[in-house]
Amino acid sequence: RINSYLRSKGKKVITWNESLNGGNLCEDITVQMWMDPKNRSKASKNKIINSDFFHMYADYPYEMTPLKKVYEYNTDINDNVIGTDIPIWTEYIPDFEKMEYMCFPRFIAAAQSAWSCNKPDYNTFINELIEILPFFDIKNAAKREEWDPVRITRLKKIIIHFGSISKNERIRIFFSNKK
Repeated sequence: RINSYLRSKGKKVITWNESLNGGNLCEDITVQMWMDPKNRSKASKNKIINSDFFHMYADYPYEMTPLKKVYEYNTDINDNVIGTDIPIWTEYIPDFEKMEYMCFPRFIAAAQSAWSCNKPDYNTFINELIEILPFFDIKNAAKREEWDPVRITRLKKIIIHFGSISKNERIRIFFSNKK
């Protein structure tokens, strides 16, 4: 009913991938895939926008979503997958400076990855990025040493991140007391 109503108003519906769970989604609705553990998107006839949680979410720390992980993700554009999206959810981003830091250079890596048929290897991309990044005049972009944290430090920083944003007071206290 909602799809018909919105179509009558000249709108196109985009919904999250959970909408595939019912098995009765209209084929003219685009599905935004953020997590698809059962690979329902491969069986769906709906158009897909890929915004994979594990590779494309820019609101998580670089320890969780390093630049290399964003760049090397294969969006697999085809008849079904029409594009990619790199979400930035702002409920835990207090200001524009933090948002800019979380987005750049990730947005550049995602664009290069999604729009290039023959993208260069990661090291070539990094060398080119270092050259062109100053031209963007992004005042709060993440520093080069923060793009790809060493694996051993990643888990600790991820735990601290989720502990600090938790609404549960006991969890926040637990993580805030850890050094």
